[in-house]
Amino acid sequence: MPGAPRPAGAAPVPGATPISGAVPGAPRPASTAPVPGAPRPVGTAPVPGAPRPAGAAPVPGAPRPVGAAPAPGAPKPAGAAPVPGAPKPAAPAPKPAAPIAVKKPVEAKPKPSGGRPKIGEILVSLGLIDEQQLFEMLDEARSSGKKLGAVAVARGLVNEDQLVKALAEQCNIKIGNLNEQKSQPEALLLVSETMASMYKVIPLTFKDKILSVAIVDPNNLTSVDDLRNLLGLNEVIPYLVSPSAFEEAQKKSYAGKEDSIADLIQELEADGTKGRRKTETSIDLESLMEQADSAPVRRLINMVFLMAIRDQASDIHFEPFEEDYKMRYKCDGVLFELPPPPKYLANAIASRIKVMANLDIAERRLPQDGRIELTIGGNRIDMRVSTLPTLFGESAVIRLLDKSVVALDINKLGIDATVLATFRELINKPNGVVLVTGPTGSGKTTTLYSALNE
Repeated sequence: MPGAPRPAGAAPVPGATPISGAVPGAPRPASTAPVPGAPRPVGTAPVPGAPRPAGAAPVPGAPRPVGAAPAPGAPKPAGAAPVPGAPKPAAPAPKPAAPIAVKKPVEAKPKPSGGRPKIGEILVSLGLIDEQQLFEMLDEARSSGKKLGAVAVARGLVNEDQLVKALAEQCNIKIGNLNEQKSQPEALLLVSETMASMYKVIPLTFKDKILSVAIVDPNNLTSVDDLRNLLGLNEVIPYLVSPSAFEEAQKKSYAGKEDSIADLIQELEADGTKGRRKTETSIDLESLMEQADSAPVRRLINMVFLMAIRDQASDIHFEPFEEDYKMRYKCDGVLFELPPPPKYLANAIASRIKVMANLDIAERRLPQDGRIELTIGGNRIDMRVSTLPTLFGESAVIRLLDKSVVALDINKLGIDATVLATFRELINKPNGVVLVTGPTGSGKTTTLYSALNE
């Protein structure tokens, strides 16, 4: 109704006369809506949808009026058409191209030839032979069973010195010159003739527990290790020489100097530094080790071992008695007695054998078993050791097992011709039983295996 008071919160009627008391320009109550077109008070938020005054700064995030030009630098909405005449934005800088992976050529690796180069390859690389000659020598070596180096020397393609140079390069061994390197008396005294002939070495020099030897076979390095262990040395240095020079030097080195057990025992009896002890009330391990490692005891044990192996013995016996000490070894079932050593060396000999067999040298009241492994001339020899306490000291028995000595041929067993014919007839029967009897080490197993090879 005209002239009626407007309720609070009601919008004013356009064209209506303001009521009395309402002063133009006076502030409007907070609860009333703003009058369209009326100036907005300073600090109040703009009304949504109300026109923005001319020259006013655009409100960030507010929608731009239709037809209005975009603000400079304002982001263009997605999908909006470009404004005609507006400068085009600068094109983004091109991304750097990814580097092209260049494949490295694969190098052809040489195939390994089993660890060390072949002797034929070394002879070819040294220019001593060509590949055609190598193939011919390989065929001859296969057919004859000889080594390639021996075939090359027999054909006259290389001499011994050139072959030694190639073998030394193959096995990384120093080359020796026996014309300049003479055998010293200390080295000859350390290595007996029996040991040198069995191990195929010539002792050259000996100083500060370092022994240098001449060898003719580069594959004989296991014997060099055995020499170091047997003699108790720090190092054994091998030098490779030619076979002809080796034989000539070996004859000159031991000319008239043959070492025997009798000579060694005389030397031990003349040596008064060992001290003859009749009885013992305690065990002195340091003194026992010193005696076991002494050079005379080592030489005696080594000489007995090597003589037994050379004579193809099956057992070695070291037996203490009340007044003497006996050493014997068995060949073909017969015990052969060796010159007896002094009785006071009984404990030293037993201790040396225990040390070689890795047994307890302090235990002398209980039996012990062990083994010793040697390689002589490329043949492996197993030695089974058994020690037994007795009334007068410790006795030791060593069983020798040399595989190179065992001949599995029935014709080489030493059987009488008449008995052998009967034995062959029996083993060739389709059924039946053959009994082979005998004492330990008489050859029962060897006989049976020889019969199976028939």
